Amino acid sequence: MAYVAVSGGQEAIEESIRLLHCLRGSTFKELEVEAIEKKLGLLVDRVMSEAGLYAPVYAALALKQAEGSIEEAVFLLRAYRSTLSRNYYTLPASGSEMRAIRRISAAFKDIQGGQILGATYDYTHRLIEFQQPSAVELCARRQACLKAAQPVPTARLPRVSEYLKAEGLIDSYADHEAEPVDVTKDVLEFPADRSARLQTLTRADSGFIGGRTARSAAMALCIQRWASCAAAMWSWKYRICSTRKKAYASVRSY
Repeated sequence: MAYVAVSGGQEAIEESIRLLHCLRGSTFKELEVEAIEKKLGLLVDRVMSEAGLYAPVYAALALKQAEGSIEEAVFLLRAYRSTLSRNYYTLPASGSEMRAIRRISAAFKDIQGGQILGATYDYTHRLIEFQQPSAVELCARRQACLKAAQPVPTARLPRVSEYLKAEGLIDSYADHEAEPVDVTKDVLEFPADRSARLQTLTRADSGFIGGRTARSAAMALCIQRWASCAAAMWSWKYRICSTRKKAYASVRSY
């Protein structure tokens, strides 16, 4: 983000960029782009997802130039993507026909096909390993895992929403065969089409989306608890009023 109200003009901007280059040269050790691509795969995947361009090498190069800043790396990759011509279009794919390496349902414990943890840090101790394995040892572990792996046929994993639709718990809609909107070429207009909303959510900041999801879930839980408390208080108040009416009626009859 560039700031318009900056005093100093071109001279201040040049000094800022010079200082940036000065701070980047704090060591003589070279950070290889291949190391970023292969060792920081989760970070590279996030930059590619938010930039809307599958290019692991360029994503790693953008991260190196941006000193690890995800936002700046996404800006760089998006700017580069805007200079490319579009030669191909991907075909729609069904998630139930893909080979899943991770499949988690937070709402339902038992789902058809089971839940697949995959590679995750969720159940690690989350303690810093000061004696981390070397690159040679990690590569040896990977080769051993690949050698011991057995081929597994692809199993169809139906969506949980299909069960909910069958039970009538969520609405069903007919397939939308219209041409999807391309948010990278067309200006986003409101009310936005469903395809435009999904593309925008996919390219949004992952941390922000995760935070909004957690906050929405927390708000829903608070509303549910408030409704339960309100119902209990109303029942309690009703019982008190009924008791008072009965006592008043017995006094008058006496």
